[in-house]
Amino acid sequence: MSTIDSAFLFAGTLTVATYFDRDTADEVEIRQLATTLYERADWEWACDGGPSLTHGWRPEDGFMPHRWQGQDEDLLYILGLGSPIHPLPPESYAAYTATYGWKISTAGSCFIRALFTHQLSHMWVDF
Repeated sequence: MSTIDSAFLFAGTLTVATYFDRDTADEVEIRQLATTLYERADWEWACDGGPSLTHGWRPEDGFMPHRWQGQDEDLLYILGLGSPIHPLPPESYAAYTATYGWKISTAGSCFIRALFTHQLSHMWVDF
């Protein structure tokens, strides 16, 4: 079970649910199913007792040893921190950002060097 692939699934279903906005029985059910799926995600469990999210879990081996932190897949943390049922603890955000690789450009502006941080989250979140 990949945490990032799960996040893509949750973000996709929540996005699709906004399209189906009529009050028909089918469209109400689509919205309810999308919400229920997202609300069932136990983000704190996916941290495996640590401050940041693991990459996932395998039935054969348990939790993967790697963690999402510092410029990786912030969609996970947006969904996890915003979860209404099983949210990430607030300190997980600090653990995630603690290893950001900040860079100063020759023009003096500060930025984070990461493709996925900026690219994938913008597909789902209107910043």
